[in-house]
Amino acid sequence: MSNGKVIRKNIEGLSEEELGLLRQAYTTLQQFDPRDGLEDRSYQTIAGYHGVPRGYCHRDRELFLPWHRAYVHFLE
Repeated sequence: MSNGKVIRKNIEGLSEEELGLLRQAYTTLQQFDPRDGLEDRSYQTIAGYHGVPRGYCHRDRELFLPWHRAYVHFLE
């Protein structure tokens, strides 16, 4: 039984197959158009969380780690 923990691999340690799957996933995300009503799934929207609206990403603040954990969870 899984305890629910996910251990992410370092990108430098991914196999060619895993890199291919990662590239395919990003390609799929980039095909979602925010104008199609899928704005929360588009790459532009997800990537924009780091800077739009201004100050949304909590870099250099105590809230960075929980914020980034939620960001990575949403991206996955």
